[in-house]
Amino acid sequence: MKILITGGAGFIGLHLAQYLAGLGHSVVIIDNAASNGESTGANNVNSSNFEFLDIDLCECLDRSTINKDFTHIIHLAALLGVQNVIDNAYDVLTKNIRMMSTVINIAKSQTKLEQFIFASTSEVYAGTLIAGLLKIPSPETSKIVLPDLSQPRTSYMLSKLYGEAMCQHSDLPWLIIRPHNIYGPRMGFKHVIPQLLRKAVSSKNGELEVFSCDH
Repeated sequence: MKILITGGAGFIGLHLAQYLAGLGHSVVIIDNAASNGESTGANNVNSSNFEFLDIDLCECLDRSTINKDFTHIIHLAALLGVQNVIDNAYDVLTKNIRMMSTVINIAKSQTKLEQFIFASTSEVYAGTLIAGLLKIPSPETSKIVLPDLSQPRTSYMLSKLYGEAMCQHSDLPWLIIRPHNIYGPRMGFKHVIPQLLRKAVSSKNGELEVFSCDH
């Protein structure tokens, strides 16, 4: 397989790229972390069939620079992180949709594409949970209920829900996944589980505040 992973220098993307390259598949990562002055870790992938492209999917992209023989495209790139969503709700909403449009256009230019995989989010169920209509475990037939759109955190789930609709109307061979809180090595402290672990370690009164929880 020849696989393109957007957001591939991130926590999930880089682990996935290393795994797939290790299986002998040809893997190309697109990410703009290097241009933001961040350490991507992509240079540590020890594989001859691995390539990193420093590209900002929110900018005007010359699609002729992207190969057209990918068999699989995995779209992980997104603006995310609880604090980022709260502080930059408009950017999260608009830039995630812009990136989605760009990657779908890349996918449509492929000649050998077998599957386009879009990483949505479990937060599409946020309104359903608030409405008391979400069962645990949650079947895929669970209704999607919109929460209060004025809340900044709604921007992330809306961008992902819109992305799901774009997939379904794209005429691509799509697969949508809705990851719940994945965690592991190299994920940093911008996500909910490491933040909770940090709070638990630093708590002076034995109390731990958990958001989105009624108890």
